[in-house]
Amino acid sequence: KRSVFITGCNRGIGLRLVKEFLNNHNVSVVIAGTRNLANAGDLLSLGDDPRLHFVEIDVQKEETIKTAFTKIKAENLLGESGLDVLINNAGICFPLNVDAPIDREGVRVNWDVNCTGTIAVTQNFKPLLLKAVARKGSAYVINMSSIMASMTDTFGPMGERHMTGYSMSKAALNMLTRCLSMGWKDEHIGVTSISPGWVQTEMGGEGAEISVEESAEGLIRFAMIMTEEHSGKYYNYDGTEIEW
Repeated sequence: KRSVFITGCNRGIGLRLVKEFLNNHNVSVVIAGTRNLANAGDLLSLGDDPRLHFVEIDVQKEETIKTAFTKIKAENLLGESGLDVLINNAGICFPLNVDAPIDREGVRVNWDVNCTGTIAVTQNFKPLLLKAVARKGSAYVINMSSIMASMTDTFGPMGERHMTGYSMSKAALNMLTRCLSMGWKDEHIGVTSISPGWVQTEMGGEGAEISVEESAEGLIRFAMIMTEEHSGKYYNYDGTEIEW
């Protein structure tokens, strides 16, 4: 059985991941993180399952990351087994057209959430990942990337250039995945980038290719079978490898 902590669970893919993980009997604990629990009614409505716990965490605010870690540890939400899988799902998309006037604040927020926030969460939760390594031999980090981060498949199915700032931040996230996978290899923490696909969410739009349910189901299948062989690589939600 695997325990899971997911950030960005108030809507979209994050919310669906919580639902689908709870449908999997091989999941022992699901910790759902969101910026503001008071505004997360859909998430809180899932609270009947004793395996599910909620924490407030804003990846742009270091104090909330530390508070979430302290709460999980103090309340022993993971028991003695530690954290098997950390899913850095929290993300944001500010448009940036390559021909438009530069929006420095939009670019900064893309990077702050998608890159800096991800490494801050991962570093802070490393002790819980190491606890799982001590008990089970390995633990895993999934960084939610995008097909639009691929320099080979440049902008993927959307084929537009107004998302440059988002693509830049997710490409940087992929570099973080590679660096962490090498840096933590000897500690048996695997780190992988996964694209959820072009999904019918608020961010992806109604014209996207796949449903949030299909994306979440694929992501969970992958999360439950991950091994250290997947570390440092870049996958689509259906398990096919993507070229960087």
